Amino acid sequence: MRFALLYDVLTVPGENGTQPRLATSWTPNDDLTTWRIELRDDAVFSDGTPVTAADVLFSLRRMHEKAAENYGRMGMFDLDASTVVDDHTLRLVTHKPFAEVGQALESATFVVPEGTEDFRRPATGSGPFRMESGDAEAAVLVRNDDWWGTRPPLSHIEIRAIADPQARADAVASGQADVAGSVNPAAARTAEQDGLQLVHRPGVTVYPLVMRLDTAPFDDDRVREAIKLAVDREQLLDTVFLGQGRLAGDLLTPATRPLRTFPTARGTSTVPGSSWPTRATVAVSNSR
Repeated sequence: MRFALLYDVLTVPGENGTQPRLATSWTPNDDLTTWRIELRDDAVFSDGTPVTAADVLFSLRRMHEKAAENYGRMGMFDLDASTVVDDHTLRLVTHKPFAEVGQALESATFVVPEGTEDFRRPATGSGPFRMESGDAEAAVLVRNDDWWGTRPPLSHIEIRAIADPQARADAVASGQADVAGSVNPAAARTAEQDGLQLVHRPGVTVYPLVMRLDTAPFDDDRVREAIKLAVDREQLLDTVFLGQGRLAGDLLTPATRPLRTFPTARGTSTVPGSSWPTRATVAVSNSR
């Protein structure tokens, strides 16, 4: 929640598909391997400096360097080949033809100034609020009146870090907090039954089943397919998340890509030479 208030992203998920944020347009070449990303020309960081294409490319590359921490969500992009065209235009290159760049950028990274290396304190952001005081445990944010978007109705927001999802929900129920984010499904159901307002938003978090392709038995594509077909994603969604989410597809980004379905006949087959069952569905994305 804190990051969403302090920083901006390029695109965001919406009810009718990907919506612009810092990026105003994303246009491909004929073979879908190079995309022209146009940025807002009125976005500035909270210190008054403009947000540029160089800042965006730096932020994307930084996320790519931390692929192990984010499931390689920038893996479809060739960021070494990507370039800055001008202050508000970015040339984004993909490794292979890729049609969903707008979706792939949905909430993918928070944009920080080029060259930012010290994150012991919050880096300068371009979001609707800026940091006034605090630390990782508690912080006071004040409205950024230079933000390009709709003026937030609140002048100050106090944020407290509460690690336990149930404790976050309890803080709202007891009146200690006004809003809690990322509460667990059971707490959300209880809160709604108690008359608290429950707000759903499109999810960008995915819970994948990761298999190393260089390690047995996952180096055998028949085994990977068997596992893919054996796991009942719908049952996981209903049991683990109490239905609070939706089935994800096979790409880690974007989280909202529809689930691919397979012919029913494959649900009763087995992989030759193995004991792995093969039956329908795999990864769940949580919509909280």
